Amino acid sequence: MRRAPASLEWRLLGRLSLLFAGGILAYASSILFATWLSGQVELDEQMAAVAGTYALSILPAPDGGTVLKSRPQPVEGLDGQDSMRFGALDPETGRFTAGTDSRLRSPLFAFSETGGEEASFAYGDSQVVLRRLDTPAGPMLVGVDHGPASNADRLRFVGRELSTELLPTLVPLLLATLALTAITLRRTLRPVARLSDAARAILPGEGRLLDGGGVPGEIAGLVGAVNQALGTLHQALTSQRRFTANAAHELRTPLAVLAARVDGLDAGPGRDQLASDVARMARLVDQLLEIARLEGAAPLPRQPVELAALARRVLADMAPLAHASGRDVALEAPAPLTVQGNAGALETALRNLVDNALGHSPAGSLVEVSLLAAGKEIRIAVCDRGPGLPPGDPARLMEPFWRAPDQRRAGTGLGLAIAAEAMRALGGQVHAANRAGGGATFTLVLPAQT
Repeated sequence: MRRAPASLEWRLLGRLSLLFAGGILAYASSILFATWLSGQVELDEQMAAVAGTYALSILPAPDGGTVLKSRPQPVEGLDGQDSMRFGALDPETGRFTAGTDSRLRSPLFAFSETGGEEASFAYGDSQVVLRRLDTPAGPMLVGVDHGPASNADRLRFVGRELSTELLPTLVPLLLATLALTAITLRRTLRPVARLSDAARAILPGEGRLLDGGGVPGEIAGLVGAVNQALGTLHQALTSQRRFTANAAHELRTPLAVLAARVDGLDAGPGRDQLASDVARMARLVDQLLEIARLEGAAPLPRQPVELAALARRVLADMAPLAHASGRDVALEAPAPLTVQGNAGALETALRNLVDNALGHSPAGSLVEVSLLAAGKEIRIAVCDRGPGLPPGDPARLMEPFWRAPDQRRAGTGLGLAIAAEAMRALGGQVHAANRAGGGATFTLVLPAQT
């Protein structure tokens, strides 16, 4: 089974979603890559925070020196703090605080000579951060030695950037962008949906065209091409119907003359066969005129139609034909059903279905007509006990002149087409299905508010 193609709206939304997601992913990747490259800068900033906590631990000593209260408090998110080296220098006295690591003495002394406020540089195989800070013992030059940023440090910085900065910002941004894109696409494509609904509502022979007002320029060209095709098709249908009606009308007089001449012949099998052939030709002409009238008619006038009474009239008219062929007809109408329709068109449709059922039913069988209100529909079912529907698409049965390959019944193949055309003019349909136990059921389906 062929899968229905995706709608234009979903295709555009999918492609734009991929585009937006790709753009946001590229942006996030660039930020994370920059964070990876700037790992040492991130480390220096955290080491500066450690220097601040270390400065708070430097207390004045009674002898005028300094004492170290404790190691600095750990800074959240910084690994390797246990291996850090610390030191401080009093720039006024040139004295180092207690516990100053010997490897920091030279950097601190060099920093005091510069008179700067902060510095960060590689010293040997380590990275040193120096700051001029206020401590409980007075202004000091404070240094921290951590070592260069490792891959673990860089990964930690990238993860922190992703979880605290990018995801809380970019995910809502992506969702909001997709929602706004979906709303914008739906509003933009609304004229296209309106055109689709209008195109589906156009029936053959109406001559209506699509209104391309308000559609984008790319769609307007398509609307123009469709309207041109609809106009050409309408002209072809009109010409075909006119030809059919004219041809059928012109044939009626010669056939009437032929029938009169056949009646004047001497009685016998030859005359009876000719009379039968002429009658069949006359019926074909009448059916051609009927279908041409239905196809080319203006909207049918509507009035209340009581379906049970209509069905009784049709069956009463056809009962003599049924009895003559050894068949019978019956009506099941449990309750009155009234619709806003056209009595003539409904009678035409039902008469052709009953005639079709009689032609396919075996002698001694019963053709049943039943009326049923089913939800928002009203159904008039005609059931027979014939051979059932031929294999294939039941819709083909409604095509003019179509006959099953093994069809033995003499006929024109127009009866079901006339019924379908009459129902189309009323806004209804004809459904066909096989009947349980053998036979077929043809159903006229009308909207309850027709």
